[in-house]
Amino acid sequence: MRDHVHVREATDGDAPAIAGVMCRALQTAYLGPDHVASADRDDTEPHHRDVPDARRRLVTLTPDDLLDGARTTLASDDPTDRTLVAEVDGEVIGFHRLRVHDATSTSGPTGEVASLYVDPAAWQAGSGDRLLRAGLEQLHLDGCSTVFLWVAQENERAQRFYRRRGFAADGATETYRLQPWGVDLGVELGIVRLVRDLPPSEPEAQGEASGLHDAGVHDHPTPAAFGPAGLSGPSERDRT
Repeated sequence: MRDHVHVREATDGDAPAIAGVMCRALQTAYLGPDHVASADRDDTEPHHRDVPDARRRLVTLTPDDLLDGARTTLASDDPTDRTLVAEVDGEVIGFHRLRVHDATSTSGPTGEVASLYVDPAAWQAGSGDRLLRAGLEQLHLDGCSTVFLWVAQENERAQRFYRRRGFAADGATETYRLQPWGVDLGVELGIVRLVRDLPPSEPEAQGEASGLHDAGVHDHPTPAAFGPAGLSGPSERDRT
């Protein structure tokens, strides 16, 4: 699939697809592949019984819950906050939200991988690589010489993905409440900050693709100005 992945800037019409990708990636990353939202699901089914009470809201999460947040994000005209999508045959299979911080600083701006989600059905197909690389190249064009993200400590898949692509922990840690686009899922995660220099001059990394910052998922919260990256996403703390 790698050669068929097309990365472009997101449009308002991509909101439903982005909401769906985020929902499925979050559930797979933090519950497992058996816990997928369904309107007619019976929560007494055996594969739902082992879900901790603190993560029950994740079980019932649906793309519609995230749709308004996705639409609001894509409607923003803030040039320091943009979203890229990866598509195959016209179908959106992942997205990357990136930010530029302190663009007016004399020391130059800093980039953030705020969110990077890939649909679980497309993991390990190269779309995570393409999305990350495209975002880093854009941040470099925006004048950033460094980039950071926050990733959940329990999300070992996402951590491996970023470390293989030049990111390293700088010692900063936080506790982040999982609330994508304002939807409080009642889950608190320990997160660590990873950083790397730009530009992304190394060859495209091979191996598993990321999903949520996340698990195919990466959601990056930001303490103060920073957000959680590596969950399957961005700083939901200050914008979602």
